[in-house]
Amino acid sequence: GGDDNGDDDDDDDDGGGGGNKQQRKRRRRPRRLVSLSALPTGSQADTQDMETLYEQERALRIYFDDLSAAERQPLDVGSDAYAARARRFEDELADVQERISKMAPNLRAVARYEEVLAKLNDNDKELSTAKRLADEHKAEFERVRRRRQRRFKRAFDAIAQHIDPIYKMLTQSRHVPPGTAYLAVENVDEPYLEGVKFNAMPPNKGFRDLEQLSGGEKTVAALALLFAINRYRPSPFFVMDEVDAALDHVNVARVANYIRVRSRDMQFVVISLKEDFFKKSDALIGIYRDEKLACSKTLSWDLQPYTF
Repeated sequence: GGDDNGDDDDDDDDGGGGGNKQQRKRRRRPRRLVSLSALPTGSQADTQDMETLYEQERALRIYFDDLSAAERQPLDVGSDAYAARARRFEDELADVQERISKMAPNLRAVARYEEVLAKLNDNDKELSTAKRLADEHKAEFERVRRRRQRRFKRAFDAIAQHIDPIYKMLTQSRHVPPGTAYLAVENVDEPYLEGVKFNAMPPNKGFRDLEQLSGGEKTVAALALLFAINRYRPSPFFVMDEVDAALDHVNVARVANYIRVRSRDMQFVVISLKEDFFKKSDALIGIYRDEKLACSKTLSWDLQPYTF
């Protein structure tokens, strides 16, 4: 402010008057702005970024045309008016610097954006791969599920078809009607996920749970199920260890007759102590202990010449 009014005495000594004074009056030139922006430091910018900011700052200029006449008047440095004006300017400068700092762009935003974009592309590729694999596994699971259901149904239908006739053969009698046996799945839609219910009704008896049958009746029912499974998947021979232990003489004879009929297609090796089984056999193999030699010995006897 003081530079604008400092040459009045020189103008009075000249003989020319006001025209010369107007020409010699100093024109207000723009002055450099010192440090208006908050410069990034440390990790916020590298050396090249700092130099660019300094170049931009040196290009800035300040013009005093917008100052009022009161603001251009010089003030004493120690006066209250000077201090108030200084505080007001400092507050305005701080406000401007704060706004500039908030508007300052992140110089690493482009690089960060490229990193995030590359990571997003990688994640998209992984997601696409995961979806493709999930679809493939789902299709494979459905294929295996259908194949398992077909195989289960084929086996179940065949066994359920054979079990009742076999059970009737094992329980047939001249005096009473034979028994009845059947299979039922507990889950029709997904039968292999739950159990299969086996129901057997002996002759002259009503419907009961399998747990309520006697030991002999359970044995006959179990043999019927075993023979029905074998009809679906035949095996070359059977090995049966005292399956007649809980059977009476009538049921032993029935089981022996059934085995005799089935022996045309396969071989049966039966370990038994019942005479009714011996009578229906094609051959006998006995095991005894030799007291003198203190060991076991075997005897075999072919009964086919005596079969009638």
